[in-house]
Amino acid sequence: MAQFRNLVTTPHVLTEVSNLGDLQDKERLAFRSWLIHTIELAAEYSDESRTVVRGERRVFDRPGLTDAALASLDRHQFLFLTDDLDLYVTLAKRGADAINFDHLRPLNWT
Repeated sequence: MAQFRNLVTTPHVLTEVSNLGDLQDKERLAFRSWLIHTIELAAEYSDESRTVVRGERRVFDRPGLTDAALASLDRHQFLFLTDDLDLYVTLAKRGADAINFDHLRPLNWT
């Protein structure tokens, strides 16, 4: 993420990331500190969930609300960075600019 000037997120994504932080002690504090810093740097976009579900029904039916909310952002012409293959494929099929983290990770040839 440090390679990009602007970070855009949604409340749905932030909630999922926050839920991943079920850690203990120092790890939890470090994670929460990182998350707070990231939230402060990010622009946050959101539509009401009912609007997302209506507008992105096909996306919602398969991957769910978070991905549907992200897919609804493609009208803003963002570059999407994800490690979620279903979301990546959905965005690519729609013509959105998307990068899968796996395409950025170096191959391990050992």
